[in-house]
Amino acid sequence: MIYGKNIFNEENKFEQVSYAKNSPGEVIEDLKRNVFVVYKDVVCYKEVLNPSPFSVNILFDEFERIVRPFDTYAMLIDVSNAKRPDAKLRIAIGARMSRLPQGIFHCAYVTGKKPIINTAIRFLMFRSPLKNFSISSTIEVAIKKIENARR
Repeated sequence: MIYGKNIFNEENKFEQVSYAKNSPGEVIEDLKRNVFVVYKDVVCYKEVLNPSPFSVNILFDEFERIVRPFDTYAMLIDVSNAKRPDAKLRIAIGARMSRLPQGIFHCAYVTGKKPIINTAIRFLMFRSPLKNFSISSTIEVAIKKIENARR
């Protein structure tokens, strides 16, 4: 069983499995690979296909570890494959967004063309202390917005 990714069950039906506290260590390490430096001081957080509060905490822990040496940084959050978060997931994301390390100068979301996700992000960011954010349909546009925010 592969956690957090699309798999086929015994009947060859497509299903999704969430990451959980009982996920094997190698699965957690695989999960952490969804957070990486894109370039310079821009760190990407790529949301997993079927996120859970547990996976959100693992990804944010890894994000914080990566940005620790930076004086300033931008966060590129790719939720283009994500579904609308439920209440528990919104609470977990909001809690972690509200305690991002000092130095963030911009948060750029990549959503594809998903109005429901865009609305959920606006609601989340309205409650966040971080006010310099953008929502884009592609990574390329999001990076341009990060560069504009840098100036």
